[in-house]
Amino acid sequence: MQFHWHVEKGSVVVTGCEKAIGRVVVPEYADGLLVVGIAPRAFLGASELTEIRLPSTLTFIKENAFLGCAELRSIEIPDSVTSLGAGAFEGCVQLQSLRLSSGLENLSTRAFYLCKSLETVDIPSSVKDIGESAFAGCEGLYQATMREGLQSIGSNAFAGCSSLRAVRIPQSVTHIDATSLPAQLRTNGDLYLPGSGLLVRAIARLRWQAPAGTRIIADGALAGNHDLTEVTLPETVTAIGRRAFADCRCLHAINLTEAITHMGAEAFRDCGKLTNITLPDSLTTLSDGLFEHTGLKTAEMPLNLLSIGSRTFANCTALQDVRFNPELHHIGAQAFAHCSSLKSLVLPKELQSIGPQAFLGCDRLETLMLPGDIPQGLEGALTDLRRVAIIAPALAPEAFPPLWRKRVCLGFALAAQRGIAYYPEVREANLAWISAHASALVGDAAGQPSLLRLMLEQQCLSEADARRLIDRFSRQDQPEWTVELLHYLQGIASGQDSEALW
Repeated sequence: MQFHWHVEKGSVVVTGCEKAIGRVVVPEYADGLLVVGIAPRAFLGASELTEIRLPSTLTFIKENAFLGCAELRSIEIPDSVTSLGAGAFEGCVQLQSLRLSSGLENLSTRAFYLCKSLETVDIPSSVKDIGESAFAGCEGLYQATMREGLQSIGSNAFAGCSSLRAVRIPQSVTHIDATSLPAQLRTNGDLYLPGSGLLVRAIARLRWQAPAGTRIIADGALAGNHDLTEVTLPETVTAIGRRAFADCRCLHAINLTEAITHMGAEAFRDCGKLTNITLPDSLTTLSDGLFEHTGLKTAEMPLNLLSIGSRTFANCTALQDVRFNPELHHIGAQAFAHCSSLKSLVLPKELQSIGPQAFLGCDRLETLMLPGDIPQGLEGALTDLRRVAIIAPALAPEAFPPLWRKRVCLGFALAAQRGIAYYPEVREANLAWISAHASALVGDAAGQPSLLRLMLEQQCLSEADARRLIDRFSRQDQPEWTVELLHYLQGIASGQDSEALW
């Protein structure tokens, strides 16, 4: 039997074996050097390999090392091995006997995926993490022993283990996905780990109260509970996982305590009856898609919030009132996309950046107020919103791209109507820009009474433009503006102050 290898840092890594048939013994030495590892795909598809003996010098087995060894029936991983790569024994469908290294630190993704004949596994206390789908599809597995020291069980770790009827979760576990256990163990009521305060899942009911001492609501813990209407959380809860309450279509009330510092992506997505929620000031970030497609009507940002993620409030079509906190620095891409009931927004003074299409499809948005400087990305954020008037008390029109300056002056006119104060030099710059571009603004003035009023006060309408407006208002049956414009023309003709004629 001939092995292939290469040398890494003075040690040997096995890369393959010719005629891997029956029982194979990997040596401790090759050319006088220690054998320390099995390379990726070293025994890939060795369909006649039934048993392999690994040396006590081995420290790692790389990804897919024994992938598809369909006749491999027994494996003992030496205690010297600390690392097991992804899919290391995936598809070893006849594997029945398995002994794991007492020094192993993690079980990687799909490590024993589809080992259908495996019946028992004893996971040593050295293992901190069981990776995603590590034992998924192990249909014959009826006993899985997990020991204290284990911290995380990945999603689908034991999915499809249809023979597994009971499992003890160590108190040291702080992360477990709602899909980590097989289906038959996920339908037997609530799963709560008192040692770590982790609520893994809960069955559907109208009103649900988390157990006292709960610290973490796991990913997907209550997702899809269509009958759930109210949730009460204890003061001990610090984190809500990804999609924890997603698609709880009837959920309309939940208390978020001040201890909560993290809420995962899409935690409340598709909660259509959720119209109001109070966000704790302990939050510094709102995750991607957190409230997407909910029934929220108002959104007041937490005092210490620094960042809003992508699509956080997207498709909240009932959202009318958004109140940003002063310290907010970033608004993510499409954060408020298709919030079709929004009419006005006041951005925070400290805002530094806005993601692309942040307000895409907000067709009713009329005014946007900028108390400070122009945030990076604002132009891309307002894609397709050509009618939005920009109120910028601290910025002259020239501070904006040329195509935006008309919007800025429309905002200035609305601000004057509403009594919003501008810096004196900014006020003068807006008046000068309006006077210099009066003819280009005539069409806008016809539909914006505040702008038309300002142009009349500043006497910047030419006689020809005034007559165009008179003709337009006459056809639209708006006699009050027709009369005012006639007075304005009389003032021009007589050299009098038009304001005196009003």
